[in-house]
Amino acid sequence: MAYIPPHMRKKSLSKAPTDPAIDEYTVDEIQTHYWCNARAEDVNRDTLFPRHSTLNDSVECQGSLSHVILFQGANPKWESDRIIFVKSNLEMLPQYHEAKAKRISRTALEGSETAGIPEKSPTPRGAFEGTHKSESRFDLGEDDPIDIVPRDQMKIACFEQRQWARRFEGFIFTGYFTIQSITLLAPYSKALVQMLEQKWSLTAKEGVVHTKKRRPEDWNKSLSYEWAVVKFAKLEGENVPPPPNIEKLPTQKRKSSGPEKSVNEMLSEMRLGKSNHNYKESSSKNEYH
Repeated sequence: MAYIPPHMRKKSLSKAPTDPAIDEYTVDEIQTHYWCNARAEDVNRDTLFPRHSTLNDSVECQGSLSHVILFQGANPKWESDRIIFVKSNLEMLPQYHEAKAKRISRTALEGSETAGIPEKSPTPRGAFEGTHKSESRFDLGEDDPIDIVPRDQMKIACFEQRQWARRFEGFIFTGYFTIQSITLLAPYSKALVQMLEQKWSLTAKEGVVHTKKRRPEDWNKSLSYEWAVVKFAKLEGENVPPPPNIEKLPTQKRKSSGPEKSVNEMLSEMRLGKSNHNYKESSSKNEYH
């Protein structure tokens, strides 16, 4: 699969038109849109969503993927293959719990058939000493990836951060997508190492692949998570829903150089009984100046 080198990616982005008709949003604006109708009785989590999360749900479908936020440089396979690598909020992916339950059942059955055979020693968490497969000096697990083909083609809204955006936090709506396939990669598995090498690799103009050097502790931290490789397909045609009608915050709130009130804080105030009207008054006086 082709990878767009950084110098080519920047070149193409620099030529992108700064069309004023293209709406740009902040993360707060996007998340507020999907949670603007949240009520205390609707919310069953203390933390509704991480501020910088790729996979996100909404008040109308809590626990299920509703929209994706792609941060600049975090998904090198998106432009060429519509593939993202994620490790947070995996439970929002369709059939995630079902696939995990099947794997646990199968593993338990296989375990009963191999009872008495000594188990392989766990991977030493500090044993990674390199940044490439040839430099790896620790044992990797043999856990097979878990493949999922979603039964239901949910419409997922996608927002991408662009370098040519007028603000650092500028995101644009790039369309609705469906998930074609999901592959779950177990922590400290060979498949996960291969995936991370792709995520951290750069292909030079001559076609030579360079793997970015990373500290051993960074490798070990990334390897300690379960990851997912998710492939999307863009929806086309007459039946595509219109873009979400996202309300922009007042200009002084969007461009504040001081600390901003997060969406979690805003929703916390809503849960405490503050009206949206009172919140706007207080935030305009105290938070964004």
